[in-house]
Amino acid sequence: MAQLNFHVPEALLSRIDASKPEYLDRKGFLCLLIEQSLDKGFTLGKPSAAQAAEPGRGEGFTSKAVSSSSSSSLKEKRDKSKNKAAKYIFSVPPSLDAVKDKLIEFWRDYKDGKKTRAAGGMLITGCQAILDKYGLSVLQEQIDLACANNWQSITLKGYEQFGLVSKKGYTAAEPQHKHPAYRDAADVLAESDRIAQQNLEHLRRKQEESKPATGPLADLF
Repeated sequence: MAQLNFHVPEALLSRIDASKPEYLDRKGFLCLLIEQSLDKGFTLGKPSAAQAAEPGRGEGFTSKAVSSSSSSSLKEKRDKSKNKAAKYIFSVPPSLDAVKDKLIEFWRDYKDGKKTRAAGGMLITGCQAILDKYGLSVLQEQIDLACANNWQSITLKGYEQFGLVSKKGYTAAEPQHKHPAYRDAADVLAESDRIAQQNLEHLRRKQEESKPATGPLADLF
């Protein structure tokens, strides 16, 4: 076993002896302290003011352990958190280059609601669908309306449900104004049944009136 000879300040030696268990000698206790300190990752650092004031006292072990494995793990967690918190950057595909500036302006300055990756994908999908089905002028019109009204997004369903109704040149079907003499077939049939019933009742009354008189007074006539 290698042997080391070095001087230990009296004050430190007193602390060592006071902390040493009875079943260990001084040398064994010092070896145990050094081994445990190394296993825990203790590093040499600047001594405290009280330790520096002691005569003959040099640099000692710091009271703070630094583990390389725990440090790397903590760094990885921080990096993951930064990646998750990274702000989504909205981009326009080449197929929508004709309205790229308008879309970026809407997303940056006028869009209401969340600006997440899902929201960006929904906006691009809706604009592409309108462009494919109704053309560039309709899409530009929808983006302008979205900016003016702070829409959350632009969708094909929304345009077809609301935009087409208010679109210039589109008018809803007007109620038909029928001629006063016009009557539906149901009305004609109902009128025919009413007239037939009236005729039947009139015929019955005539038959009752035409029956010969009977009884005691019949011989007088």
